[in-house]
Amino acid sequence: MQITELKFDDFHKIRSLFTRSKHLKFTIGAVIAGNSPMSVWVDNEETPKSAFLWDHSHCYYFGGDAGNRDFCDAVENMLNNIIIPKVINVNREVFKIEYSPKEWELILKEILRDKFPFKISRKFFSLATPLIPHWRDLLPSDFDIKRIDRNLLESDTKNVERIIDEITECWYSVDDFLTKGFGFCLIYNREERKEVQGWCTGEYFSEGKCGIGIETFQGYRKRGLATVMASTFVEHCLSVNIHPHWDASADNHASIRVAEKVGFRQIQDYSVLFGAFKKL
Repeated sequence: MQITELKFDDFHKIRSLFTRSKHLKFTIGAVIAGNSPMSVWVDNEETPKSAFLWDHSHCYYFGGDAGNRDFCDAVENMLNNIIIPKVINVNREVFKIEYSPKEWELILKEILRDKFPFKISRKFFSLATPLIPHWRDLLPSDFDIKRIDRNLLESDTKNVERIIDEITECWYSVDDFLTKGFGFCLIYNREERKEVQGWCTGEYFSEGKCGIGIETFQGYRKRGLATVMASTFVEHCLSVNIHPHWDASADNHASIRVAEKVGFRQIQDYSVLFGAFKKL
């Protein structure tokens, strides 16, 4: 069986294959909107029943009919002969796989039988009520929160290249992010130079929705700075009628604490498969 790569204008045809998972429905909505880079393969171009997606980094997605044996065999062949050699060559051998419905789990473990994937529990959150409108009072005097714009990204601010790396992982380009998305970063004001020490960026944008990517650098954690960045981001979301969402591993207690402190409430538990295409 030959699987077909969909053109972007046909991405909407896979929407119904992912509606059983709130998180994947959210993710696929951003893909269809053209705000999250993805290649999409299906069993039938006109009426797809099974779909496989890859973001050309470390994330893979499966949806629709897991019992479509010919499709699964074709995907296994593509992984082994095209994708895995390519990602190993560029040091992106770690993978995270999301799937819906749950029947995909056994099929994927068979496809990846020599890669020994393990299951990780994750939690998906939606903003309920913002709880820290006074976030400015919590920011230490030697820190600033700055919106990420072109001037910042082209400046000599230390660590700004890490923000660029984060953006290009989630968007088609920096220009695409600056046009369609937004984000904020944590600036530490040293005497000799300003330094980026964290960020909170929007990702997976679709109509009226977005996700959050957040990072506070080692050495600056456990000081409430992530809470301040997330509150800044939430405040901006509400000002432009965007409803933010949050995603975290079930054992990432620090991330979950920040989400709940800012006003997010859990709406789904789900699982992913995680591993590496070669021994690290």
